[in-house]
Amino acid sequence: MGRIADMRGKHPLATGILAGTAVGACVGILFAPRRGSETRKRVGEGVNSGYRRAKGSVGEWAKSGQGAYKSTRDKVVKGAKGTTQYVREVADAVSRKAHRQGDAALRRMSSASSPGAIGQQPRKAI
Repeated sequence: MGRIADMRGKHPLATGILAGTAVGACVGILFAPRRGSETRKRVGEGVNSGYRRAKGSVGEWAKSGQGAYKSTRDKVVKGAKGTTQYVREVADAVSRKAHRQGDAALRRMSSASSPGAIGQQPRKAI
């Protein structure tokens, strides 16, 4: 009962709609022109029919969701592969440049340490 009291303060419209629905259903069943067994049978059929429709809709939504998931997954995988390839290419380019610069520095150092190179300025690498 505490939950209902809490709900009244927060959602008065929802509480009123639920209470009105419950009271209306009870009054309708009490004053129905059909016997109770017949009324229960019709209510059960209506519930089953509603359940089948809801189940069908949920199944369609699930299939649609699976399709969206697969499509998104494929795009993410494709993007990840493209990013991996790009990172490899950049890393290779950086490595090649570092090797070229290191080789050039070694050449400058070896030419500066040769006996005839004293007093000469090292040439700049292009």
